[in-house]
Amino acid sequence: MLRMAPLLFWDAEWQARILAEAKCAMEVTRTFGRPDLARSILEQALDLARHTMKKRLPPVPVTRNPKINQFTIHTALRKFFPKFKETGELPSQRQFAKAIGVTPKAWRSFSC
Repeated sequence: MLRMAPLLFWDAEWQARILAEAKCAMEVTRTFGRPDLARSILEQALDLARHTMKKRLPPVPVTRNPKINQFTIHTALRKFFPKFKETGELPSQRQFAKAIGVTPKAWRSFSC
């Protein structure tokens, strides 16, 4: 949290400037009776703020429900670890993919 604080304060200052400029521009357009311009100025300001905030957050996969995630990999590792500890044998890619619940091709493309 402390590591991200300078970026957040910098973003807050930047967003305040963008919103203040947008508010001034919207008041000027209201004076001249142009609500269409005011709406576009508002949308542009919000898009700029949304874009910078989105850059600071970790990416979220666009797939609906990804099967390969930290939890499924951890569960598969726990399944194969006792055998590895005893014999030193590694599971095949097919076995590991099956334990995760995906095809071997999907596991290969994820792990590469």
